[in-house]
Formats: sequence, structure tokens, C-alpha cells
Amino acid sequence: MPTLRLFANLREAAGTSSVDMEGTTVGEVVSAAAATFGPAFADGLAAARVWVNGDPAEAATVVRPQDEIALIPPVSGGTSVASGRGAPLDALSVVALAAAILVGNLLSLQWFTFAVVGAGAAWLWDVREVLRARGIGGSAIPGAVAVALAANGAYGWGMGGYAAGATLGIVVLLVWTVIDARARSIDGIAVGLLVGAIAALGAGGIVYVRLGDEGRVTFYLAIATAAGLAAWLVQRFAPDMAGVDPNLAALVVTLIVGLVAGLLFDVFTLTVAILGAVLIGLAFLAGRTLGSMLRWGPVMHTERAPGMLTMLDGPVLAAAAFFAAVVMFV
Repeated sequence: MPTLRLFANLREAAGTSSVDMEGTTVGEVVSAAAATFGPAFADGLAAARVWVNGDPAEAATVVRPQDEIALIPPVSGGTSVASGRGAPLDALSVVALAAAILVGNLLSLQWFTFAVVGAGAAWLWDVREVLRARGIGGSAIPGAVAVALAANGAYGWGMGGYAAGATLGIVVLLVWTVIDARARSIDGIAVGLLVGAIAALGAGGIVYVRLGDEGRVTFYLAIATAAGLAAWLVQRFAPDMAGVDPNLAALVVTLIVGLVAGLLFDVFTLTVAILGAVLIGLAFLAGRTLGSMLRWGPVMHTERAPGMLTMLDGPVLAAAAFFAAVVMFV
């Protein structure tokens, strides 16, 4: 029988993450699951995304006994399809990580590095969980090692340590494919290398920036937080804000906050502050787009993608871009 893998609220409603179900098509398997697990589960199916062996599928898609069907309910407007319990937990997780980074920045370089490594590893774990649901194998461990190497390299030896740590991290990501058979597909290697490298570059880059001045990191955190909040608000109230694009809202807010921060804080000249805000804004949008593709398959910005830490998709890449801005313009 085909194996049905369940995630988020569907897993909660069914009381299991994996079950074998009779059926020759996706529709038959899903219908059998709805009859088995009851109304709460059936309600959650309305907007769930379906993959068969890692590829998007429809109700009419034929399945074989050895196939794996993954059901992931999206989160739209900040409220999960089957239940609202997931959304507060997701927001709380992001707030907790952001608070840890902010407090670490205020306390010391050591605490900041620790918080950044933890946040990077958590983001990688979250992305990997969603990718696994889509049938793309791999582990978050090599990416977390790469993050730790790049961040601690920057902390201990500055630019040279950052470069060496990031390079060693990429080596670890590639060598891991020899150890982990799940990551040996071309999809697993490409995605694992891409996500791990982005996380390592962002973590090491922001730690290097912190070596110079904690005010510069505060500048970045203010802009990234404002951009994320703007994008979330547009998604949350999208039905009442027709024609407003969350990406455009994030970019506009990024530029405004960068301008205000440049005027109020003496960490950059106004020109550098604006240029930095532009790079952060563009990288934030690129990170959101990448996260959407990794989590959904297609690019979708009107609905929150699966995962607890989707709001970090933009800031992770933006951290690397901010490092580049500091190196180029300061």
C-alpha cells in the first residue's frame, strides 16, 4: 500500500506522522485517510499541498504500493488550515531566536556568536524537515557544522577565519554525502550545499560585522525585523489589501527604516546606510523567494510556506548581503 506522510496540523489530527493507506490514486488514498481520521483531518485537507515521491501531485495522480505521498497543510493569513495552534508557536519560535540574537549582541561577542550559531542551526533543521516531506533527503547536521565553523572562524580570526571556516564548511557539506546515503541524489546534494552555504555565509558574515561595532548589527536587525514584519502584515491582511505585494512592502519598509536609521544613528554615513538598506532589502526578497521554492516547490508569497521558521528565510541571506555591504562601503 502507498505510504501517507502527514505534517503539521494533519499529523496532529491523525495522531500519527505516517500510515499505509489503500488506493490507486492520490484522491483515493486521501479520501481513505479522511474517512479514517475524521472531520478535523478532512477540514485540514482543503488547502493541503500534495507530493508523490517529492514531486507535486493532484488527486488523479496514479500511485503504486511503494510510493510515498506527503501532505503538508499551508498556513494562510497567519492561521493554520486545520487549527490555529501552529501559528502562535511559529511566531513565538521566531521571536525567541530574534530576542536571543539581540540580547547576545548587547551582551558580548561571545554570546552573540553562540546565538547566531543556534539560530542558523534551527533554521537549517526547519528547512530540512520540510524538504524531507517533499522526498528530498539529507540532514541538517553538516549545515549546522558549516555554520559553526564560519561563525567561530570569524569570531576567532576575523576575515581570514571566516573565509577558512566557510570553506571548510562547504567541504563538510560535500563529504557528508559519502556518509549519508539519503543525501546522494543530485537534488539532495544541490539543496544541501545551497542551504548550508547560505546559512554559513550569513552566520559568519554577521559575526564578522559584530567584530567592528555592535551598532552595525543593531542596524541590520532593525531593518530585517521591519522588512519581515511588513511582509507578514501584508500576508496576514492580504484579503483586505488587494493589490499590495508583500515583497514590495518589505522593500519599501527596508528603505524607509534604513534612511531613518542612517539619520538617527552614527554607525554609517547616510549614503552607506541607504546602500546597505537596499542590499538588505533585495537579499531579503531573494531569501523569501528561495525559501518559497524550497518549501513549496513553486514560488508563492501570498501564503505562508510550511515550516516553523519561514520568517527567517529572508534574514539569513540578507545577513550575508549586509556583510558584503560593510566590506565594500565602510
